[in-house]
Amino acid sequence: MRVKVKAEFTIHGLSKREAGSFVRSLEPDNVGLPEGMRISLNCTRKGFKCMLEGELRLSSFIRTWNDLITSIKLLKDLITIIRDQE
Repeated sequence: MRVKVKAEFTIHGLSKREAGSFVRSLEPDNVGLPEGMRISLNCTRKGFKCMLEGELRLSSFIRTWNDLITSIKLLKDLITIIRDQE
């Protein structure tokens, strides 16, 4: 069964450079998406925004969303380590 989904989240408190790092690091995740899915990655004035939308199987959405969250958590942890060393 296919469902229509739209999910987004924003990470605030990033510099433009840090937000750009998120976009560049996650762009490869835009390749080979399940049919009917789109991912939008953007820098904002206050940080980073990711939107995932489409009409697809719920299991495909959950797997892709989980992959994105895992990657974003890793990137956020790396930025925190770099900030602490500066």
